[in-house]
Amino acid sequence: MPQFDILGDGTAMGLNLLWFIITFGLTMLIVSVGLRRIETVRSERDALTSGNIDRAQNLSDEAKAMMAAYEEKMATARSEAQTIIKAASDEAAAKAAEAQAKLAADLATKQASVEKAIADQTSAALSELSDVASDTAQIAASQVLGVKLDDKKLTQAVKELGNG
Repeated sequence: MPQFDILGDGTAMGLNLLWFIITFGLTMLIVSVGLRRIETVRSERDALTSGNIDRAQNLSDEAKAMMAAYEEKMATARSEAQTIIKAASDEAAAKAAEAQAKLAADLATKQASVEKAIADQTSAALSELSDVASDTAQIAASQVLGVKLDDKKLTQAVKELGNG
């Protein structure tokens, strides 16, 4: 085999060995530079990733703190709203009770005046009725019996019959 004839030739073997060493050295140089660059990029990415993770954790903690503060403020606002609603409700109930008491007093006053007016009209009607009854009795006595009766005694007798 002719390709193995190189092994017998010392100059060709030395030249091949020299080119092998040069090629191997350059390959190792390229690989070491490439590995350093890969390691640098990896370190930068790790730093960036860990920085992002730390920043995300900090933002998450801030958001949780803000949410807790928001919930606390909402609870305070609800409590204040309940207090305001209770005060307004109590005030409205007091005003309603006051208005109801005033209305009851007004109605009692009106009822008393109406009852007095009814009593006055009843007594006036009864007085007029006894006058009409005594006039009717006098006219009936004079027409039926032909006798004229005393007005005062007749009025007194009709009043006694009306009260009895």
